[in-house]
Amino acid sequence: MDQIFALEYFDAIFRFLPTNKDLYSCLLVNKHWATCAVPILWEAPFRIKGTYIPSPKVIKTYLAFIPDNTFHRLKYKRRIGLLITGSPCFKYPSFLKELSYDQFIKAAIANNCCKDIILELLKILCVRLRRFGTYSCLNHHSENLDNIGSLVLPHFSKYTSIFNGLTYLNCSYKWPMQKTQLFNAMSKNCHNIENLKVSIYYDNEGIALAALIRSQKHLKKFSLINGNQFASFPVQALVSQNHSLNYIAFKDMHRNHILGKGRFFNYSICQLNSNDINILAQCTNIRKIKFKHCEGLNSYVFLPLSTAFSYLTSLEYSYGTYNVYDYATPIMLLSDLIMTSCHTLKSIILEWHSHNYIDITKLVKIITQYVISLECLKIPLYTLDQLVLIHQKQNQLKRLEIHIYKRISPYYVLFLLANVPLKSLEHSIQLYFDCYENFKLKFYQLNQIFESIFYKSNRIVNFSLYLRNGLSAEKMLLRNYPRLKINFLFDLAIEDSVDILYYFCGFIKFLITFNEPFGIEKSFSSADREKIDMFVAFSQVLCFQSFIMLSILLFFLETLITTAIAQQQCVPYASNYSFTTGYPPIWQKPTSLIFNTDEFKKLNSSIDWTKVPNIPPRKLINGALDRSTYPITDPDCWWSYNLCTTPKAPGLQPDIYMCPEPGTWGISFDDGPNCTHNVFYDYLKANNQNATMFFIGSNVADLPYEAQRAHRDKHHLCVHTWSHQYMTTLTNDEALAELFYTRKVMKEVIGITSRCWRPPFGDCDDRIRAIAQQLNLTTIIWNLDSNDWNMVPAGVKQPAEIDGIFQSFVDMGLNGTFSKTGAIALQHELNNGTMSKAIEWYPKLKSAYKHIVPIATCMNITHPYEESNITYPSFAEYIGTQGNNGGTSNNNNPTKKSSSVSISSYSSLISRVIAILIAVYLAF
Repeated sequence: MDQIFALEYFDAIFRFLPTNKDLYSCLLVNKHWATCAVPILWEAPFRIKGTYIPSPKVIKTYLAFIPDNTFHRLKYKRRIGLLITGSPCFKYPSFLKELSYDQFIKAAIANNCCKDIILELLKILCVRLRRFGTYSCLNHHSENLDNIGSLVLPHFSKYTSIFNGLTYLNCSYKWPMQKTQLFNAMSKNCHNIENLKVSIYYDNEGIALAALIRSQKHLKKFSLINGNQFASFPVQALVSQNHSLNYIAFKDMHRNHILGKGRFFNYSICQLNSNDINILAQCTNIRKIKFKHCEGLNSYVFLPLSTAFSYLTSLEYSYGTYNVYDYATPIMLLSDLIMTSCHTLKSIILEWHSHNYIDITKLVKIITQYVISLECLKIPLYTLDQLVLIHQKQNQLKRLEIHIYKRISPYYVLFLLANVPLKSLEHSIQLYFDCYENFKLKFYQLNQIFESIFYKSNRIVNFSLYLRNGLSAEKMLLRNYPRLKINFLFDLAIEDSVDILYYFCGFIKFLITFNEPFGIEKSFSSADREKIDMFVAFSQVLCFQSFIMLSILLFFLETLITTAIAQQQCVPYASNYSFTTGYPPIWQKPTSLIFNTDEFKKLNSSIDWTKVPNIPPRKLINGALDRSTYPITDPDCWWSYNLCTTPKAPGLQPDIYMCPEPGTWGISFDDGPNCTHNVFYDYLKANNQNATMFFIGSNVADLPYEAQRAHRDKHHLCVHTWSHQYMTTLTNDEALAELFYTRKVMKEVIGITSRCWRPPFGDCDDRIRAIAQQLNLTTIIWNLDSNDWNMVPAGVKQPAEIDGIFQSFVDMGLNGTFSKTGAIALQHELNNGTMSKAIEWYPKLKSAYKHIVPIATCMNITHPYEESNITYPSFAEYIGTQGNNGGTSNNNNPTKKSSSVSISSYSSLISRVIAILIAVYLAF
């Protein structure tokens, strides 16, 4: 039993024993083996048919090889690790096949290893490892590793020989230091990486990563996470791996603060340029491509990818959650990618979350008519016809996952699946049903459907339902149909409300028992204590019910107050102006009634129509722009198609969409003037802040005195059309009238002739730009969208979502996103909610950006109007005086002050005061 076996016997044992338990038993026959090996083998460090999970016991064995004098030199009172009498009978590290760096560091810290001891361990790995095949994961992202991990990383360049066999490298997200040094060291010694998964936060990291990519022999998989503006270098380097690269993924390139949170996170869209994409398109051997939480893919820049990959076997696109919606789904890019690889695709995963209907009929037809070998499909569907196409044409699928749009009845979907025969014997189906209005699935109906699905066709391996609403007799269905699974989808808003109520009840319990620290508890008997606990429990239930009822009452109270104030203030009032003649009807699109007037005929004849491109008006389908037949080359520079801001027609000026001044926030508000904006304007004035206001002509006609105040406060005023239409859907005459009569009413009421305009929804192409340019109007877009216009009650987004967007803007200002140029933000004077959000976030934005200025100022436009007697400060003048040198006006129109008030200043204050009083009452 005491015999010392030769090293070769260990080698044979470790190669051929099938299980960890057998290996453990064999080692027990020799105490010399067991002394250094048994304490760690139960953790499977040799990866025998299992996943390797390093533990502190692994490090204990390594520490046995460090001499005693090393511990004394580092002032350890005693050596740490596994205590072995005599030298180990074999070199344990020579059998190690795989190691994870962050787990290695965690185990070392758990054994009280300092930086120098860890470096000694690295020396052992370099000297003694024989069959060290991979250093499987270099993923340093745990908070407790920052201190010691950041001290060890700079020394990696000395020990890169242990990376010679590295095949998988993962260093993504938060690191305590730049990865530049690590990438440079590894590019000199590591040439066998096959799978590379990285994120980069600094530009020099991108350059070093590109060098690492070029140094590899056979890179097969590449995943770039949150690279954004520094992604160009590594993407261009991928062409060096064209012979072997077969998988590429882009993840977390977005501006949504809810989707991505981290200490080091770039909040910006995917910023690859045309050169990057053209180089990437040369990697024609790619078989799998994945986009996860990436914005900007609907840009024309990515179009070369649509025809580059002819042999894709897997395509994946996902964005958003059930509470974060995708407003720019790249349907065209996805359709073309699928069409190009239709003969080889086996898996298509499309998982976006949209609140409104998206026309994907063309995409579905491509999948059903041209993809011939599809085995796995996940897709959201918006009509029953789309589901019929997929189920009839692709019923050989082994796995089908469908997110059903809320307007489709679940019964229709299930009835279809029950009655259409399936070919595949391995069919697995998952259905996600959204919030179908006032709908609850009934047991007796579902029982008949599932009986047909499971027992008549008998072809479905498993069937999963994901529901938002309730389901009657759920347990009975699950008992009757073992292959059925039912899950429920809950909104974050509901979960948050439950959490709030839970903590509220806990707070009430604390208030009731707050006397305990003063020793009163000692006087209570156990019976008294039991009664008190029952009373507390009863109070919690009572408070819970009361809180629900009072919340409902407060909601109705605030609604009534808001409605009353809104009805009192937000109506057109009598003024000294009349717009019944010489203008289109207020809030109506111009018609032939205005086109036949002498004024408009004279205007029309003054336009050089030969300079206006012959582009037909776009079409609206169910209130949305129809992009389905538009060429992917974007010949008209249509902003709504791919955010194009550089016109392709000759003689047209490019759009303004960003401030050239670094670290500058170009502040602007659309859809004014608003009848309740006095509090908002008072706030801007109190902060000595001017902004660019884009006024709707009909609003100026309805609320002339509010428009005059904006000019008195020296805001920069621009045109936002007469009735807020999609401009590219209008005829030439309609577009001309929308712009002209807005500028005319602003001249009559305010006394200025504006030289700038912003298209509603950003909808603009070269035809509309040409018409605007002949009216001497410069097109202004934006590069940051607050989405405040879509906040409840006018929209669907919750205030918390808007807060997340604003927080991402603040982060951009702080992390250097706008270190070379500035931002132009889209915000709205639309209602009290949007103006309140602007007030709420203004201090944070002001602290995050060097300067907040109107767009005219950031563009150094000192004469924003055609009136030569009105001047505005240059950028240097404005930041020197912060807006005191505003324009002057000779307008002598009446300046009757509006009696408008802030709705939130009354209703929110009242509801909050009442809520506090009720909480105090319930507590005591």
